[in-house]
Amino acid sequence: MPGDLKVKGTTTPMVLMSVKESTVIDDNFAIIKLTHGMTAIVDPDDYEKLKAYHWQARKSFCRYYAMRKITTDHGECWIRMHREITFCPAGLIVHHVNRRTLDNRKCNLQIMSQQQHQAIHVNKMPRQIKYKGITHKPEKNAGIPTKKLTLAPTKRI
Repeated sequence: MPGDLKVKGTTTPMVLMSVKESTVIDDNFAIIKLTHGMTAIVDPDDYEKLKAYHWQARKSFCRYYAMRKITTDHGECWIRMHREITFCPAGLIVHHVNRRTLDNRKCNLQIMSQQQHQAIHVNKMPRQIKYKGITHKPEKNAGIPTKKLTLAPTKRI
């Protein structure tokens, strides 16, 4: 079907219609309703445990993640759904294979080190630019000279 997403042998809708409540769709996935009208996709075996909590869609590092808030003796902290599903230990990263951070099915999650994760998301731009005074900055003013460049006049042959 056009608009479907294929991940390791399973197909799930890429864009989900708005749901009124969390629900199990079929044997492949379930939907958990989040705030801001968003939804998270999970495996049916994780659904029963996860539906007991109030999950929110929170933006972090320019992407939305499913999170819930807990209160401890030291204050409030946020738990990400994908870390709860994988029981990921501190110091390791949970990578979303299809890069859709609200797709929290086990077939889409991989636990890895920070170095492995950086290798996947490495910036393909060259590290050095051969022109003096120009730096690579991925922000909005990328490639603008950091100081005035003076160019020597060229001679015609």
